Amino acid sequence: MATGRPDLCVTTKVEVDEDAFNKITKIWIPTTHDGTQLWSHPANIDNYILGLGKDPKQSLRLSISSGSGGANEQLLIPPEVANSNAIVFWVDCKTKHDHVSDDKVDYTKWKKNVYGERREDKSQDWKDTQAVRNG
Repeated sequence: MATGRPDLCVTTKVEVDEDAFNKITKIWIPTTHDGTQLWSHPANIDNYILGLGKDPKQSLRLSISSGSGGANEQLLIPPEVANSNAIVFWVDCKTKHDHVSDDKVDYTKWKKNVYGERREDKSQDWKDTQAVRNG
């Protein structure tokens, strides 16, 4: 929970214990799988994860969001993981006068307990997903 003066916090870095992180299941979520739309359909995403033999409530979800600014990797942490003792996160929040390292997360370096395939989906399925999101 944020404390202090959030208006002064301009740069935030989230860190985690590497050993604990390596033990957590991480799954790349494509826009579609076998013709089934996954994005924007939580039940379909859960079924996809179950199909990989993993627990949706205990699996971090990875995806690539393509937008006007290019591709951005995303990480979704289910509440059950965030609220458990399996992994502990800490946040380093700096003011404009301080400096937080600009290290970027390289998702391709994550090798332990990673399932699915990392891909930027520029197919018609992705366009359909964007249409669903944009109503």
